[in-house]
Amino acid sequence: MSILNKQPGWNNTTKLLWDIASNTKKLAKSFLNGFIIIPDETATKGTTAYRLISTASVNLTVVKASKGNLYSISAISIADEITYLKLYNLNVEPTVNDIPLMTIPIPTNAAGAGVVIPFLIGVNFTNGISFKITKNVADNDNTPIEANNVILNLTYA
Repeated sequence: MSILNKQPGWNNTTKLLWDIASNTKKLAKSFLNGFIIIPDETATKGTTAYRLISTASVNLTVVKASKGNLYSISAISIADEITYLKLYNLNVEPTVNDIPLMTIPIPTNAAGAGVVIPFLIGVNFTNGISFKITKNVADNDNTPIEANNVILNLTYA
């Protein structure tokens, strides 16, 4: 029995629930623990995976050169000190003068430590998705990290 079909016993007191359910069926067709999930049109097509094993640089990268949404970040580090993933709303490689949209500290441990962040509805990047990884937190930092110290996985659409 589908939740989006009128259930036996539903009457005027359940009309609001039925109206919500029937309208949601047109938009999302999914429920999760009582919360209605309404994906945007790109989310219904799935996401694209991006993977990086760091080089001895700040790893300037354009992941997507047009508008899109970021759906997850997984970053693992074996560096001697914390590193910083800086995400930019740019369709080109960031420069030292660009301000990150987000700065994600990546914890470290010789055996590997890190961060995993899922974004259920995605973080909107109106120009493009680009990043760099640096040793210091300052927005204008360009201190490179060492090769093979960070493994980064992103999903985006």
